[in-house]
Order: sequence, then C-alpha cells, then structure tokens
Amino acid sequence: MNKQVGERIALYKDLLKIFSAYAFAVGGGVVGLLFKLEKPVTVPLLILGLWFETFLIFGIIRTYIKIERPIEELKDE
Repeated sequence: MNKQVGERIALYKDLLKIFSAYAFAVGGGVVGLLFKLEKPVTVPLLILGLWFETFLIFGIIRTYIKIERPIEELKDE
C-alpha cells in the first residue's frame, strides 16, 4: 500500500508544479496587459486572464489539500 500512496503523492506533487507554473505565466501575462490598457482588445483578455488565474489558484489550493491526505495515511502506518 505504501507504493500506491507514494505514487499518489508524486502525482499530486507534479500537478502542483504544473498548476504553479501556469499560474505564474498567466499572472505575468495579466500584469503585462495592465500596461497596455489603451488598446481595445486588452480589457477582454485581461478579464479572461484574471478568470483563468482564479481557477488556477483554486486548483493549486485543491491539489495542496489532496496531497495532505496521503501524507497523513503514511504517518498513520
């Protein structure tokens, strides 16, 4: 059972890295769009970027919570 728990932790850890990298990239794009507000296409892209950033942050939090469960299982054994 320890092998399965270790594999789940590795999966969640990789997902956490991916979500964090995407959040960092999208956040940088959103900040870059803030400097170009005079163009008309910027506002919809800014709203879309903020919406996507919100879901990425929720994904990071959810993944972090999910990674705690298998760690607790390992501590109990």
